Amino acid sequence: MLTSDGTIIHHPKKERILQRVQEEAGGAVASTMAALGGFEGWVEGPTKRGVRALITYKRLRKTDWILGAVYPVEEAFTPLIRMRPTALLASVAVAALAGLAGWLAILRLLRPLGGLRRHVAGIVDGSADIEVFNVRRPDEFGELSRAFYTLSQQRRQAELNLEAQARTDILTGIDNRRMFEETFAAALGRAARSNTAIALAYLDIDHFKAINDTYGHKAGDEVLVEFARRLRAAVRSTDSVARLAGDEFVAIFEGLGDDIEPTILAEKILDMAHTPFLAAGASLQVSASVGIAIGRGGAAGADEYLALADEALYAAKQAGRNRYVMCRLGAAPKGAPQATSPLPATDNA
Repeated sequence: MLTSDGTIIHHPKKERILQRVQEEAGGAVASTMAALGGFEGWVEGPTKRGVRALITYKRLRKTDWILGAVYPVEEAFTPLIRMRPTALLASVAVAALAGLAGWLAILRLLRPLGGLRRHVAGIVDGSADIEVFNVRRPDEFGELSRAFYTLSQQRRQAELNLEAQARTDILTGIDNRRMFEETFAAALGRAARSNTAIALAYLDIDHFKAINDTYGHKAGDEVLVEFARRLRAAVRSTDSVARLAGDEFVAIFEGLGDDIEPTILAEKILDMAHTPFLAAGASLQVSASVGIAIGRGGAAGADEYLALADEALYAAKQAGRNRYVMCRLGAAPKGAPQATSPLPATDNA
Protein backbone atom coordinates (compact mmCIF):
# COMPACT_ATOMS: atom_id res chain seq x y z
CA MET A 1 0.00 0.00 0.00
CA LEU A 2 1.44 3.34 -1.11
CA THR A 3 0.73 6.94 -0.51
CA SER A 4 0.29 9.19 -3.48
CA ASP A 5 3.93 10.24 -3.27
CA GLY A 6 5.21 6.65 -3.39
CA THR A 7 5.80 5.97 0.30
CA ILE A 8 5.21 2.35 1.21
CA ILE A 9 2.89 2.11 4.21
CA HIS A 10 2.26 -1.63 4.02
CA HIS A 11 4.29 -4.44 2.44
CA PRO A 12 4.93 -8.14 3.16
CA LYS A 13 8.54 -7.21 3.63
CA LYS A 14 8.68 -5.07 6.76
CA GLU A 15 12.03 -3.49 5.85
CA ARG A 16 10.42 -1.71 2.88
CA ILE A 17 7.77 0.08 4.94
CA LEU A 18 8.07 3.92 5.00
CA GLN A 19 10.47 3.85 2.07
CA ARG A 20 9.71 5.58 -1.19
CA VAL A 21 9.59 3.23 -4.17
CA GLN A 22 11.30 5.78 -6.38
CA GLU A 23 14.33 5.85 -4.09
CA GLU A 24 14.78 2.12 -3.65
CA ALA A 25 17.51 0.24 -5.43
CA GLY A 26 16.51 -0.28 -9.01
CA GLY A 27 13.67 2.16 -8.67
CA ALA A 28 9.99 1.38 -9.02
CA VAL A 29 8.68 -0.92 -11.72
CA ALA A 30 6.92 0.69 -14.68
CA SER A 31 3.46 -0.38 -13.56
CA THR A 32 3.92 1.19 -10.10
CA MET A 33 5.05 4.46 -11.67
CA ALA A 34 1.93 4.35 -13.88
CA ALA A 35 -0.23 3.82 -10.79
CA LEU A 36 1.39 6.84 -9.09
CA GLY A 37 0.44 8.75 -12.22
CA GLY A 38 -3.22 7.77 -11.88
CA PHE A 39 -3.45 4.37 -13.59
CA GLU A 40 -6.00 1.91 -12.22
CA GLY A 41 -6.54 -1.64 -13.35
CA TRP A 42 -4.31 -4.61 -14.05
CA VAL A 43 -1.37 -5.43 -16.24
CA GLU A 44 0.87 -8.40 -16.80
CA GLY A 45 4.50 -7.57 -16.25
CA PRO A 46 7.70 -8.25 -14.27
CA THR A 47 8.07 -7.61 -10.56
CA LYS A 48 11.22 -6.10 -9.03
CA ARG A 49 12.61 -9.64 -8.86
CA GLY A 50 11.84 -10.23 -12.56
CA VAL A 51 8.95 -12.62 -11.98
CA ARG A 52 6.10 -12.46 -14.49
CA ALA A 53 2.97 -11.57 -12.59
CA LEU A 54 -0.50 -10.16 -12.77
CA ILE A 55 -0.25 -6.71 -11.12
CA THR A 56 -3.34 -4.71 -10.19
CA TYR A 57 -3.78 -1.20 -8.72
CA LYS A 58 -6.69 0.56 -7.04
CA ARG A 59 -6.69 4.13 -5.66
CA LEU A 60 -8.57 4.65 -2.41
CA ARG A 61 -10.24 8.06 -2.88
CA LYS A 62 -10.81 8.99 0.75
CA THR A 63 -7.19 8.49 1.82
CA ASP A 64 -5.59 8.95 -1.60
CA TRP A 65 -3.70 5.75 -1.04
CA ILE A 66 -2.85 3.21 -3.76
CA LEU A 67 -3.53 -0.43 -3.11
CA GLY A 68 -1.44 -2.83 -5.20
CA ALA A 69 -1.51 -6.61 -5.52
CA VAL A 70 0.87 -8.98 -7.25
CA TYR A 71 -0.09 -12.51 -8.35
CA PRO A 72 2.69 -14.50 -10.10
CA VAL A 73 1.46 -15.85 -13.44
CA GLU A 74 2.69 -19.37 -12.77
CA GLU A 75 0.84 -19.46 -9.47
CA ALA A 76 -2.29 -17.81 -10.95
CA PHE A 77 -2.60 -20.35 -13.79
CA THR A 78 -1.53 -23.43 -11.86
CA PRO A 79 -5.11 -24.86 -11.78
CA LEU A 80 -5.44 -24.30 -15.50
CA ILE A 81 -2.08 -25.90 -16.17
CA ARG A 82 -3.10 -28.88 -14.08
CA MET A 83 -6.35 -29.10 -16.03
CA ARG A 84 -4.59 -28.93 -19.40
CA PRO A 85 -4.10 -32.71 -19.90
CA THR A 86 -7.66 -33.39 -18.85
CA ALA A 87 -8.96 -30.64 -21.11
CA LEU A 88 -6.80 -31.92 -23.97
CA LEU A 89 -8.12 -35.45 -23.56
CA ALA A 90 -11.66 -34.14 -23.34
CA SER A 91 -11.13 -32.05 -26.46
CA VAL A 92 -9.71 -35.05 -28.32
CA ALA A 93 -12.65 -37.17 -27.20
CA VAL A 94 -15.17 -34.52 -28.23
CA ALA A 95 -13.40 -34.06 -31.57
CA ALA A 96 -13.40 -37.83 -32.15
CA LEU A 97 -17.07 -38.09 -31.32
CA ALA A 98 -17.88 -35.11 -33.52
CA GLY A 99 -15.82 -36.60 -36.35
CA LEU A 100 -17.55 -39.95 -35.99
CA ALA A 101 -20.96 -38.30 -35.90
CA GLY A 102 -20.06 -36.22 -38.95
CA TRP A 103 -18.77 -39.28 -40.80
CA LEU A 104 -21.95 -41.20 -40.02
CA ALA A 105 -24.04 -38.22 -41.10
CA ILE A 106 -22.12 -37.98 -44.38
CA LEU A 107 -22.56 -41.72 -44.96
CA ARG A 108 -26.27 -41.35 -44.37
CA LEU A 109 -26.49 -38.37 -46.69
CA LEU A 110 -24.41 -40.05 -49.40
CA ARG A 111 -26.21 -43.39 -49.17
CA PRO A 112 -28.85 -42.35 -51.74
CA LEU A 113 -26.11 -41.23 -54.13
CA GLY A 114 -24.45 -44.61 -53.65
CA GLY A 115 -27.74 -46.25 -54.55
CA LEU A 116 -28.00 -44.02 -57.60
CA ARG A 117 -24.48 -44.98 -58.64
CA ARG A 118 -25.34 -48.67 -58.28
CA HIS A 119 -28.44 -48.17 -60.41
CA VAL A 120 -26.36 -46.54 -63.14
CA ALA A 121 -23.81 -49.37 -62.96
CA GLY A 122 -26.63 -51.92 -63.18
CA ILE A 123 -28.01 -50.27 -66.31
CA VAL A 124 -24.54 -50.16 -67.87
CA ASP A 125 -23.84 -53.86 -67.26
CA GLY A 126 -27.37 -54.88 -68.22
CA SER A 127 -28.46 -56.22 -64.82
CA ALA A 128 -31.12 -53.50 -64.40
CA ASP A 129 -33.33 -51.36 -66.59
CA ILE A 130 -34.38 -47.73 -66.50
CA GLU A 131 -37.32 -48.51 -64.20
CA VAL A 132 -34.95 -48.58 -61.21
CA PHE A 133 -34.91 -44.76 -61.42
CA ASN A 134 -38.69 -44.51 -61.17
CA VAL A 135 -38.79 -44.25 -57.37
CA ARG A 136 -41.27 -42.42 -55.13
CA ARG A 137 -38.97 -41.18 -52.37
CA PRO A 138 -39.92 -37.63 -51.25
CA ASP A 139 -36.31 -36.50 -50.78
CA GLU A 140 -33.58 -35.10 -53.02
CA PHE A 141 -32.57 -38.59 -54.13
CA GLY A 142 -36.12 -39.29 -55.26
CA GLU A 143 -36.25 -36.03 -57.21
CA LEU A 144 -32.86 -36.67 -58.83
CA SER A 145 -33.73 -40.27 -59.63
CA ARG A 146 -37.06 -39.33 -61.19
CA ALA A 147 -35.32 -36.60 -63.18
CA PHE A 148 -32.93 -39.25 -64.56
CA TYR A 149 -35.90 -41.47 -65.34
CA THR A 150 -37.78 -38.68 -67.13
CA LEU A 151 -34.73 -37.67 -69.17
CA SER A 152 -34.06 -41.29 -70.09
CA GLN A 153 -37.68 -41.80 -71.16
CA GLN A 154 -37.55 -38.64 -73.25
CA ARG A 155 -34.29 -39.76 -74.84
CA ARG A 156 -35.70 -43.24 -75.48
CA GLN A 157 -38.81 -41.76 -77.06
CA ALA A 158 -36.65 -39.50 -79.23
CA GLU A 159 -34.60 -42.53 -80.31
CA LEU A 160 -37.77 -44.45 -81.12
CA ASN A 161 -39.08 -41.49 -83.12
CA LEU A 162 -35.81 -41.26 -85.06
CA GLU A 163 -35.83 -45.01 -85.61
CA ALA A 164 -39.42 -44.85 -86.84
CA GLN A 165 -38.60 -41.95 -89.15
CA ALA A 166 -35.66 -43.91 -90.55
CA ARG A 167 -38.07 -46.73 -91.50
CA THR A 168 -41.05 -44.64 -92.61
CA ASP A 169 -41.64 -42.91 -95.90
CA ILE A 170 -41.91 -39.23 -95.02
CA LEU A 171 -44.43 -38.37 -97.75
CA THR A 172 -46.93 -41.23 -97.48
CA GLY A 173 -46.40 -42.47 -93.91
CA ILE A 174 -46.06 -46.13 -94.92
CA ASP A 175 -42.87 -48.22 -94.71
CA ASN A 176 -39.86 -47.13 -96.78
CA ARG A 177 -37.34 -49.34 -98.61
CA ARG A 178 -35.25 -49.95 -95.49
CA MET A 179 -38.25 -51.15 -93.51
CA PHE A 180 -39.45 -53.23 -96.47
CA GLU A 181 -36.12 -55.06 -96.63
CA GLU A 182 -36.30 -55.88 -92.90
CA THR A 183 -39.97 -56.88 -93.07
CA PHE A 184 -39.58 -59.04 -96.19
CA ALA A 185 -36.53 -60.84 -94.78
CA ALA A 186 -38.53 -61.67 -91.62
CA ALA A 187 -41.53 -62.78 -93.72
CA LEU A 188 -39.34 -65.10 -95.81
CA GLY A 189 -37.97 -66.59 -92.58
CA ARG A 190 -41.48 -67.29 -91.30
CA ALA A 191 -42.52 -68.80 -94.65
CA ALA A 192 -39.47 -71.08 -94.62
CA ARG A 193 -40.17 -72.29 -91.08
CA SER A 194 -43.86 -72.96 -91.75
CA ASN A 195 -43.41 -74.02 -95.41
CA THR A 196 -46.23 -71.70 -96.48
CA ALA A 197 -46.69 -69.69 -99.67
CA ILE A 198 -45.63 -66.04 -99.84
CA ALA A 199 -46.03 -63.47 -102.59
CA LEU A 200 -44.43 -60.14 -103.38
CA ALA A 201 -46.41 -57.60 -105.43
CA TYR A 202 -44.41 -54.89 -107.22
CA LEU A 203 -46.58 -52.06 -108.57
CA ASP A 204 -46.39 -48.53 -109.85
CA ILE A 205 -48.77 -45.85 -111.08
CA ASP A 206 -49.31 -45.81 -114.84
CA HIS A 207 -48.05 -42.69 -116.59
CA PHE A 208 -47.17 -40.99 -113.31
CA LYS A 209 -44.64 -38.74 -115.02
CA ALA A 210 -47.46 -37.28 -117.13
CA ILE A 211 -49.34 -36.37 -113.93
CA ASN A 212 -46.29 -34.50 -112.61
CA ASP A 213 -45.69 -32.77 -115.94
CA THR A 214 -49.33 -31.76 -116.40
CA TYR A 215 -50.46 -30.88 -112.88
CA GLY A 216 -47.18 -30.27 -111.06
CA HIS A 217 -45.22 -32.17 -108.43
CA LYS A 218 -47.53 -31.06 -105.64
CA ALA A 219 -50.42 -32.81 -107.38
CA GLY A 220 -48.18 -35.82 -107.94
CA ASP A 221 -47.41 -35.95 -104.20
CA GLU A 222 -51.13 -35.79 -103.42
CA VAL A 223 -51.73 -38.75 -105.75
CA LEU A 224 -48.92 -40.73 -104.08
CA VAL A 225 -50.32 -40.07 -100.59
CA GLU A 226 -53.83 -41.13 -101.60
CA PHE A 227 -52.53 -44.15 -103.54
CA ALA A 228 -50.60 -45.32 -100.43
CA ARG A 229 -53.72 -44.90 -98.28
CA ARG A 230 -55.86 -46.92 -100.69
CA LEU A 231 -53.17 -49.59 -101.06
CA ARG A 232 -53.01 -50.00 -97.28
CA ALA A 233 -56.81 -50.38 -97.18
CA ALA A 234 -56.92 -52.83 -100.11
CA VAL A 235 -54.65 -55.50 -98.61
CA ARG A 236 -55.23 -57.67 -95.54
CA SER A 237 -54.36 -56.40 -92.07
CA THR A 238 -51.59 -59.02 -91.89
CA ASP A 239 -49.99 -57.80 -95.14
CA SER A 240 -47.27 -55.16 -95.39
CA VAL A 241 -46.98 -52.33 -97.91
CA ALA A 242 -44.07 -49.99 -98.61
CA ARG A 243 -42.99 -47.27 -100.99
CA LEU A 244 -39.61 -47.98 -102.57
CA ALA A 245 -39.07 -44.79 -104.58
CA GLY A 246 -41.06 -42.39 -106.73
CA ASP A 247 -44.31 -44.14 -107.70
CA GLU A 248 -42.96 -47.64 -106.99
CA PHE A 249 -44.76 -49.58 -104.24
CA VAL A 250 -44.59 -53.15 -102.95
CA ALA A 251 -46.94 -55.38 -100.95
CA ILE A 252 -46.03 -58.58 -99.07
CA PHE A 253 -48.68 -61.30 -98.86
CA GLU A 254 -48.00 -63.99 -96.23
CA GLY A 255 -49.77 -67.25 -95.33
CA LEU A 256 -51.37 -67.81 -98.73
CA GLY A 257 -53.58 -70.87 -99.03
CA ASP A 258 -53.59 -71.07 -102.85
CA ASP A 259 -52.93 -69.05 -106.01
CA ILE A 260 -56.42 -67.55 -105.87
CA GLU A 261 -55.63 -65.33 -102.87
CA PRO A 262 -52.88 -63.24 -104.54
CA THR A 263 -55.12 -62.95 -107.61
CA ILE A 264 -57.97 -61.56 -105.50
CA LEU A 265 -55.59 -59.16 -103.74
CA ALA A 266 -54.14 -57.98 -107.06
CA GLU A 267 -57.62 -57.30 -108.44
CA LYS A 268 -58.50 -55.35 -105.27
CA ILE A 269 -55.38 -53.21 -105.77
CA LEU A 270 -56.39 -52.48 -109.38
CA ASP A 271 -59.99 -51.77 -108.36
CA MET A 272 -59.01 -49.31 -105.63
CA ALA A 273 -57.51 -47.01 -108.29
CA HIS A 274 -60.75 -46.80 -110.33
CA THR A 275 -62.22 -44.10 -108.09
CA PRO A 276 -60.89 -40.75 -109.39
CA PHE A 277 -58.11 -39.06 -107.41
CA LEU A 278 -58.58 -35.45 -106.33
CA ALA A 279 -55.36 -33.49 -106.78
CA ALA A 280 -54.61 -29.84 -107.59
CA GLY A 281 -58.34 -29.17 -107.68
CA ALA A 282 -58.84 -31.69 -110.48
CA SER A 283 -60.36 -35.17 -110.66
CA LEU A 284 -57.73 -37.54 -112.08
CA GLN A 285 -58.32 -41.04 -113.40
CA VAL A 286 -55.40 -43.15 -112.24
CA SER A 287 -54.50 -46.79 -112.93
CA ALA A 288 -51.74 -49.10 -111.76
CA SER A 289 -49.75 -52.05 -113.07
CA VAL A 290 -48.83 -54.95 -110.78
CA GLY A 291 -46.23 -57.72 -111.01
CA ILE A 292 -46.48 -60.58 -108.52
CA ALA A 293 -43.82 -63.16 -107.64
CA ILE A 294 -45.13 -66.13 -105.64
CA GLY A 295 -43.18 -68.93 -104.00
CA ARG A 296 -43.28 -71.38 -101.10
CA GLY A 297 -41.09 -71.73 -98.02
CA GLY A 298 -37.45 -70.90 -98.60
CA ALA A 299 -37.70 -71.22 -102.37
CA ALA A 300 -35.60 -68.09 -102.96
CA GLY A 301 -34.16 -65.00 -101.36
CA ALA A 302 -35.46 -61.43 -101.31
CA ASP A 303 -33.46 -60.42 -104.40
CA GLU A 304 -34.94 -63.28 -106.46
CA TYR A 305 -38.50 -62.38 -105.43
CA LEU A 306 -37.93 -58.70 -106.17
CA ALA A 307 -36.31 -59.39 -109.56
CA LEU A 308 -39.12 -61.74 -110.64
CA ALA A 309 -41.81 -59.32 -109.45
CA ASP A 310 -40.08 -56.53 -111.38
CA GLU A 311 -40.08 -58.69 -114.53
CA ALA A 312 -43.77 -59.47 -114.00
CA LEU A 313 -44.48 -55.74 -113.63
CA TYR A 314 -42.63 -55.06 -116.87
CA ALA A 315 -44.71 -57.77 -118.58
CA ALA A 316 -47.92 -56.12 -117.28
CA LYS A 317 -46.85 -52.78 -118.71
CA GLN A 318 -45.92 -54.39 -122.01
CA ALA A 319 -49.38 -56.00 -122.11
CA GLY A 320 -51.05 -52.58 -121.90
CA ARG A 321 -50.88 -51.47 -118.23
CA ASN A 322 -53.82 -51.37 -115.79
CA ARG A 323 -53.39 -55.10 -115.14
CA TYR A 324 -51.36 -57.60 -113.14
CA VAL A 325 -49.04 -60.44 -114.10
CA MET A 326 -48.26 -63.25 -111.63
CA CYS A 327 -45.22 -65.54 -111.91
CA ARG A 328 -44.20 -68.48 -109.74
CA LEU A 329 -40.57 -68.87 -108.75
CA GLY A 330 -38.99 -71.74 -110.68
CA ALA A 331 -42.25 -72.64 -112.48
CA ALA A 332 -42.49 -70.15 -115.34
CA PRO A 333 -40.06 -68.69 -117.83
CA LYS A 334 -38.82 -65.22 -117.02
CA GLY A 335 -41.19 -62.55 -118.24
CA ALA A 336 -43.93 -65.01 -119.18
CA PRO A 337 -47.21 -64.15 -117.44
CA GLN A 338 -48.85 -67.00 -115.59
CA ALA A 339 -52.06 -65.03 -114.98
CA THR A 340 -53.32 -61.64 -116.05
CA SER A 341 -56.22 -59.58 -114.88
CA PRO A 342 -59.40 -59.54 -116.94
CA LEU A 343 -59.44 -55.75 -116.78
CA PRO A 344 -58.91 -53.99 -120.09
CA ALA A 345 -55.75 -52.05 -120.72
CA THR A 346 -56.42 -48.32 -120.51
CA ASP A 347 -54.41 -45.15 -120.64
CA ASN A 348 -55.71 -42.97 -117.83
CA ALA A 349 -52.98 -40.35 -117.74
